[in-house]
Parts: sequence; structure tokens; C-alpha cells
Amino acid sequence: MMQGYSFHGHGAKAAELFPRLLLEGLTPDDVTFTVLFAACNYAGLIDEGRRYFT
Repeated sequence: MMQGYSFHGHGAKAAELFPRLLLEGLTPDDVTFTVLFAACNYAGLIDEGRRYFT
């Protein structure tokens, strides 16, 4: 879902899904983080992407 939003220009919506993923008790993997960072980059959410990286 995150990747679909990101590919279609909705990076902010993709980034909004990440906290929901964590609240549901799911564990993000390498692919999830790659999609999250790409979505933050496309949406110009550099500070948010940096926060998730830390």
C-alpha cells in the first residue's frame, strides 16, 4: 500500500501509513524502510525521513 501511494505521487499518504503499521504490531523489514524513505523523498518530507532513519 505504501509503495502504491509513493509511486503515484502520494508520498505523504505513504508516510502516514508507517505509524499505523507499527501500531498494528507489525515489524517493518528492509523493503518497508526503503519504500518509506523513497516516499519521504518524493514528498519532500526529508526531516520525517531522517527521523525514521534514526
